[in-house]
Amino acid sequence: MLVGVVTSIVLDYLFLLDLNHHLIGAGLSMVIANLASTAYYVWFLENKSESLKGFLKHFKISLKDQFEIYKIGIAEVFKSAFMIVTTLLLNRFSVEYGDNVLASFGIALRNYSTALIFDHGTLFRGYSSLCL
Repeated sequence: MLVGVVTSIVLDYLFLLDLNHHLIGAGLSMVIANLASTAYYVWFLENKSESLKGFLKHFKISLKDQFEIYKIGIAEVFKSAFMIVTTLLLNRFSVEYGDNVLASFGIALRNYSTALIFDHGTLFRGYSSLCL
């Protein structure tokens, strides 16, 4: 987690203050920081982990199992895509009313998603996919 935080801080400074990319720079630094974290964790598990060392060469999923994974995950893909499009449209229309309105929508959306994550993690005990 430290890799992502440090990468994000450095890239935020670079993109926002030096290159003046503003919102696009913040988003790009977050994406690059997440990719750096993922690369580090895969490297760590592949090379330094006691129990998973060398797991990538044995990591193969049969076509039948892949189909089952995709069958379960496609609903989440559609739900996430819908949420992304809705948020983008909401941000696009609220930007006409000023920065304060846009920021308040961002805060409200973050509070709502945090409450949902807490709700699904405690009340449903991780079985939220079974409640569909």
